[in-house]
Amino acid sequence: MPLLVVSEVQYRYGWDDYIVNITGLSEKYPILKKYLSKAHHTVSCDYFVNKVYTPEGSPLQKHPVRLYTDPIISWLEKKIFLKADRVVRELSIPTEYFIELVILHTRIYYRDNRIGDIRIHPNELRTWFTEGVPEKIKFKVEEEARTLNKLSSEFEVVSSLRGSELENLANDLMEGILRHIHGKYQDSITYFRKTVEGIKGLFERDIIEIQGKSRRELLRELIGKTFALLSNFGLHTGTRAGPAEAELAREITVALTSYVSKHLRKKG
Repeated sequence: MPLLVVSEVQYRYGWDDYIVNITGLSEKYPILKKYLSKAHHTVSCDYFVNKVYTPEGSPLQKHPVRLYTDPIISWLEKKIFLKADRVVRELSIPTEYFIELVILHTRIYYRDNRIGDIRIHPNELRTWFTEGVPEKIKFKVEEEARTLNKLSSEFEVVSSLRGSELENLANDLMEGILRHIHGKYQDSITYFRKTVEGIKGLFERDIIEIQGKSRRELLRELIGKTFALLSNFGLHTGTRAGPAEAELAREITVALTSYVSKHLRKKG
């Protein structure tokens, strides 16, 4: 699991924007400061907001989960901040409230060209709290952090595909996960089926590199049968799918997408 950050929402009057201190990210990945200090370099990150807390430490009502991509800046004695203007305005978060967010992935650009990617703490759990976070928030976050592991690992798969030629595949997978979270099971299966259909297309275009003819053929058959099964779950077949079918569709699709993303044929 990536880095779970709890930090205070701040407003910069001179810049008319909202920022969130995420210096804990650069403490573990100091190379980010190197790029942030260079002209013509920009750094962004993928993240999602899990909860928002009052200054006293009470959690607010849950909000819809979605993936955001926003810039990272260096400010105030070499601390680094997330430019959170979009998410703060969208969720109407007041200043001095605490935001709990999960940072999945960072991307480094030189001018307009992407030159590097950093997956944040893959396959492990880390938390970081800015100064002033109440102890009751820390306790609650640490207690609930493990339950975020599954969702974070799934969003990691989505994040790894964003900003590439597989952007459409990432978007379909993301939509499927979000609809499943919100209990829209039939809609989620539609997007999981579209994701698997996209994976089928990768095989046809010879983009996936698999060692061994027999393994490649078996994997192709698995993807084909998965697509057929998810199609059978659809309303157009005259059957209905419930929570169990949607859960199966989610598990299979995420696993297939994760596997395929690690076997994409390198360009050049």
